[in-house]
Amino acid sequence: MNCRPLLAFFWATMALAQPPPSLSIDRASVTVSGFSGGGKFAPQFHLAYSANVSGCATWSGGPPLCAAEPNCYEHEYDLVDVSMLVRETIRLMRQGDVDDVANLADDRFHE
Repeated sequence: MNCRPLLAFFWATMALAQPPPSLSIDRASVTVSGFSGGGKFAPQFHLAYSANVSGCATWSGGPPLCAAEPNCYEHEYDLVDVSMLVRETIRLMRQGDVDDVANLADDRFHE
């Protein structure tokens, strides 16, 4: 199959494309949610970008940084070492790898 016409069309289209419009987004209205695997991702995204996210909802998910806790994989959340998750969160915040946890104080969370 000769792909040259398709590639030529693609490059011509890209050359004529307009940049996307700038969007006015109210950062206070940005939330994240997920189900199952997305339910594990959503709280981690919320934690990491809490300066720009105002809430989180999960279904069949887990706590932030769950991958650092072996019991999370088995969904045995009553055995999760929460103090270790808190320590790890504070360490990541001090390194600048996640936003300040103070941003979470007035956020809504549903699980």
